[in-house]
Amino acid sequence: MPRRIKTILIGHMVGKSFYCCSLSSLSAHQPLQKLCLPSNHKPHGYLILCCCDGLCLLWFYTGAGHLLWNPSTNESVQLPDHHEYPNATLSTYGLAFDSINDDYKILKIDNNGSSTPLNKIFALKSGCWRNIDNHPRGFVNSVCGENSLAFVRGAFHWICKDNLSKYFMISLNISNEVYGEISLPEGICNIPNSRICLKRGISVLQGMLCAYCARPSPRGCTFKLWVMKDYGVKESWTELFNIREPDVYFVVPKY
Repeated sequence: MPRRIKTILIGHMVGKSFYCCSLSSLSAHQPLQKLCLPSNHKPHGYLILCCCDGLCLLWFYTGAGHLLWNPSTNESVQLPDHHEYPNATLSTYGLAFDSINDDYKILKIDNNGSSTPLNKIFALKSGCWRNIDNHPRGFVNSVCGENSLAFVRGAFHWICKDNLSKYFMISLNISNEVYGEISLPEGICNIPNSRICLKRGISVLQGMLCAYCARPSPRGCTFKLWVMKDYGVKESWTELFNIREPDVYFVVPKY
């Protein structure tokens, strides 16, 4: 099913129509190619949850469930229902290639605020979901459903909060399913509870983990971005941006 082609998808995160264009021959005069889902899927609305190597994980509002779709070849795999919390907006998803086991895997993180989240993994080869052990430290997930999990060094990463309201980053290696912890920049994990933080998040820039937050400031809002130049080394967090603008509440760094 996977076929790695460098393309760019153009369209709304929620909708019916998407278009693509090859990055290798991108020009101002190149027409866009409209993408169509397989004929057995005629959605009234769907959400792109995450992407990897040109594969897209879709969720349908009409109750059709999850679909793993390759827009370049128009091949697709209908995923079985994982039963709990069928509304995908209550979870955060990550899709990545497990090079050790030569398999594509999907991680689903529960966002319902429970201290015992129902985290699951789907492996393309096995074709089924299965529960995985939770992180050993009590925590509440602090990820937002509209953002996919950050994947780097063979592991997914996301922000959590422990029972003492301390923020930290969790990693999960998708090959051996071993959890780890990574310290966040002081500017994120030490925000006083009395101050509102509109958004915290993890992303990947140029193969490096980055952490960001947006919170109110006297000028409207302050957005800060850090990059971890040495993976796993707290001291290597480097602040790249500190932007004060009224309209940067929901910025998500991508490239």
